[in-house]
Parts: sequence; C-alpha cells; structure tokens
Amino acid sequence: MKHSLRLMATALAVGVTTAAGALAQSAYPSKPIKIVVSASVAGATDQVARALAQSMSTALGQTITVENKTGANGVLGAGVVATSAPDGYTICFCSTFTSPSTTKQTYTVDNVIPVTRAYELMPMIIVAADSPYKTLADLVAGAKQKGGAFGHTGANGVLHLAFEELKHRAGFDMVPVAYQGETPILPDLIGGRLDAAVVSTLLAKQQAENGRVRILAGFGATSTIQGVPTVAASGYPHLVFSTWGGVFLPLGTPAPLAKQVWTAVQAALRDPAVNQRIVNNGLLPILDDTPEQFLEYIRSSNESLRKTMRNLGLNPV
Repeated sequence: MKHSLRLMATALAVGVTTAAGALAQSAYPSKPIKIVVSASVAGATDQVARALAQSMSTALGQTITVENKTGANGVLGAGVVATSAPDGYTICFCSTFTSPSTTKQTYTVDNVIPVTRAYELMPMIIVAADSPYKTLADLVAGAKQKGGAFGHTGANGVLHLAFEELKHRAGFDMVPVAYQGETPILPDLIGGRLDAAVVSTLLAKQQAENGRVRILAGFGATSTIQGVPTVAASGYPHLVFSTWGGVFLPLGTPAPLAKQVWTAVQAALRDPAVNQRIVNNGLLPILDDTPEQFLEYIRSSNESLRKTMRNLGLNPV
C-alpha cells in the first residue's frame, strides 16, 4: 500500500513538473493576440484599448490586433471572449459588464475572468448646440412641459439608468432611444430627432469643442471637464453614476497566464503615452487593480444598478 502511494505521489509530482515546464517553455506570446473591444470605433474605450494594444505589442514583441464588437451593453464582445480558447490569445476590453438582473443576456461576468480595471468614466448629458436648453434646469423644465426623447447606448446600461434616475428624481419624462454605440446618436441629436443624450466624456468633449453640442452636466462625483457642473451639484444630491473600462480573459485561463496578462496590462497602463490617452479622453486612470478587487467592484456596481431598476420599476430586457 505504501509503495502504491509513493508511486502515485511520484506520478503527480512528475505531472505537475511537466505541466509547469510546458507553461514555462510556451514563451507566451508565441503568436498574435486579439483584443476584442465591446465599443464602437474611435470612442473612449476603443482609443484606450488601441493605446494599450500598441504599448503591450512593443513590450511583448508580438502583434496585437483590435476587433470592435458592439451592442447589447458589451454582451456581444463578451461573448466572443467567453467562447474563445483560454490560452491568452483572445482578450476582451469591455466598457461595462451588466448582470442578468439588469439585462437578459447569455454571457455575464461569471463566464469570464476579470483581470483589471483600467479607467473610470463619468457619463455626460449633452444637447445640440442650437438647443434652447442652456442648463440642466432648462432641460428639466422643458421636458416637464413637452417631454421629448433622449439617446443612450443600451437599455438598462449605466448611461440609460443614470438618466432614468434623473427623470425620476426631477419629475419629468422623456422617451429613451437605444443605439449601438455612441457615434450613431449624433446625427439624430443634431438633427433634432433627439432632445438630449447621455454619452461618454470623450464624445461630449470632442463634439462640444467642435461646436456641435452643448454639455449640460456630468453624472460623476466630481467634474472631469472644466466649467461643466455635476448633476449632483445641480440640485440632485448623491445622483452619481459611472462606468469603466477593463480587461477580461476566457474562463479557464491558467492562473500563471492570467498573471502574465495582468502584468503586461499594468506595464502598459504606466506607459506615459497610454496614461495621457486616458486622461485626454476625460477618464480617470486606475492602476494596480487586482482581479479580486475588479470582480468585487463589478458585483457591487451591478447590485447598485439592480437597486436602481427596482426603484424605477424596470425589468431586464
């Protein structure tokens, strides 16, 4: 019996040593890596993902391509990664990850491995440059009189729920209109088919500088654009919402490999060029976020969204 146990222990030791050796000798990455971005081209999430890809490619000595897969609050992009081989060659850079309690979806955070959060984003309320609404108070007063419509990037996503909570608190109504990505919102907003929209800081800032839109307020705890007030400071205390961008891997990715990806991403986030891209997009950089911290943050955020939905009487879509 003792002899059998010794043989088993020896076999296990050999197996562990062989597996560790194979991982060490795999020289990751030995082929091109793909980063799937769950947001439209040229948006804040896309720009940061491409800056990360360039920095990581230089550091790792391997080609990294970026593929945009938009729609369904990031679910489509998550699906690509969730169904990919857990070998580190398909990475998701997502801008949100809602739960089944907010959006009916096939893939959730339980189907992937959260690696790290890269930035935080404060949603902005914008109107067309020629809109009669000069302030958030103007928008609320006008909506109380004649309603209207507002654009966002996904039912029950952070941008949508932020504005729905504002409607509830301020006592007005506007019809929500969902778009796949932010860019398609602009023609309808500028063309007068939308009265307002909730978008990323980057899009709001760019279009305001181009004279096409006016920024009324931001949903952050503090303003990330000079001269733009927060919703909370505009008469709605504690009305704060934010979203984020982060890195995910397929479920089943070996822990040592996930650690390599985490290390590579953190090195890229410390690259001055990447950091500047994040800041220039009006985002708040986040460094050294661990997988455990990231997962807890997502679960806490989703619980807050679920509470908001319950209060507003909204159902998953």
